[in-house]
Amino acid sequence: MRRKSFFLTLVGLVFLATSSAAQQVASYKKGRNVQIVSQEKLGPKSRKEFRKWRDGPNYFGVLVFSTEEDGSFGSARGLHDFATARKDAMIICRARAKDPASCYEYAYSLPRGYDPKSPDIAIGATAHDAFYGPYKKRQKPNTYSAFAISDGFDWGYSLNRDTAKAAREAAIVQCQAGAAGSKARASDAIRKALKLNTRGKCRVIHTSKR
Repeated sequence: MRRKSFFLTLVGLVFLATSSAAQQVASYKKGRNVQIVSQEKLGPKSRKEFRKWRDGPNYFGVLVFSTEEDGSFGSARGLHDFATARKDAMIICRARAKDPASCYEYAYSLPRGYDPKSPDIAIGATAHDAFYGPYKKRQKPNTYSAFAISDGFDWGYSLNRDTAKAAREAAIVQCQAGAAGSKARASDAIRKALKLNTRGKCRVIHTSKR
């Protein structure tokens, strides 16, 4: 009985190790692809909003406009996954528009080389720059480091800790601090529409030892 339990445990550990190794943090090419997905013509106000949204470090991003004359819109940028960006941008537009049904997707911002079928962990633009920049480059030998992301666009990392546990806990603290700041900066209308009080959870996506 003990030999069988040991065998099953060993198989389970091998499976977990294989699964963990297979899922890596996505590495994108420099830059982004902005795709206009609607043929609607924009008015002056909407064109201004488009330029503002387009010029930021905004993948994963989605821009939604309303066909109403007042130019209601909803935007999301820098999120860690495309599906959440689409959902959030549409929710914001519908919360602002007199007729929620008038909202439509106008443009997407996606990283270059993005593959929606990839098993790799997707991350937003600023998180990608931090992960493959200071986080990767400043790790010292014989120490642990960790990187965490939120369910929105926030992130945080820790460097050169004595244990893996300490590194992960510190990364979560940094990420949650960022998420709390994002909630505080959001308007009451946005906070209510996106139910931000129930969001901001962080998870570790990478732990390493040099």
